[in-house]
Amino acid sequence: MVYPGAKVEKSEERQKWIVDLKSSATQAASRVYETYPLQQIAYAKAQHVLLDDGTEHPMPKGIVGMAVLTLRVDDYAFIPLRCPGEEWGAFLDVLNAANGST
Repeated sequence: MVYPGAKVEKSEERQKWIVDLKSSATQAASRVYETYPLQQIAYAKAQHVLLDDGTEHPMPKGIVGMAVLTLRVDDYAFIPLRCPGEEWGAFLDVLNAANGST
């Protein structure tokens, strides 16, 4: 269930996006793994952001898009992702399985 290629609408206004940086020495910049939408929807549904210094802040509201920015030595790709609602259910299933719940 990978949904790359979401349409990016040009806007004169500032927009909030969740952009996940990915790097690899062996994969092509265009490579999108099936777990990326699961990670993105988890970020989008988060209630708080935990910073490196241990402080917690409310998650910004008004997220309008999600993307992966893949960085390679000689290349990069900005890949917008569509994250349909079904991804949230799939993420919760994975989380419950990891925690030993059903």
